[in-house]
Amino acid sequence: MKRFLIPLLAAISLPTAVNSEIIRLECGGDGVMSKKEFSINEQTGKVTIQTDEKVINSNKLFASSDSFIFEYYDSLFNVEFQISRIDGSYLLKQWLAISSFDRKLAQVKGEDVSLIEKQRKAETKPIFGKKPCSKIKAKKTMF
Repeated sequence: MKRFLIPLLAAISLPTAVNSEIIRLECGGDGVMSKKEFSINEQTGKVTIQTDEKVINSNKLFASSDSFIFEYYDSLFNVEFQISRIDGSYLLKQWLAISSFDRKLAQVKGEDVSLIEKQRKAETKPIFGKKPCSKIKAKKTMF
C-alpha cells in the first residue's frame, strides 16, 4: 500500500508543467489600425506591442480559453485590445487618457479620477478589425 500511496501523493503535490511559449501575432494593416506585432506571454501576464515607431510593454493581460484581453497606454490614449483565440478576430477601444489637467480639475471639484477613467472607457464604442490577426514566427537575430 505504501508503495502506491507515496508516488501518488508526490504526483498530486508537484506542479504540472506550464506552457511558457510566447505567442506572436500580427494584427492591423487593414484600414482600422496600422500593423502591430503582439508578443503575448501568458505565464508572466505580459504583452509587448511593437509598431513601426516604438515598443510598448503592458502588464495588464487577461487570458481565457477563447480570448486575450489587454490594456496599454499609447501617446494620448488608453487602449483595450481583445483578440479571439478561435478565429483571430479583434476589437479595440480607445479613450482619452487622464492628463495632469484632468487630475487637477478633478481635485478642485472633489471628484475621483478613477471614476472619470471608468466613465470614459464605458462610453467608448468598440472598433472591429476587418481582417483577423495571424500567427507569426519570431525574428531571428545574430546573437
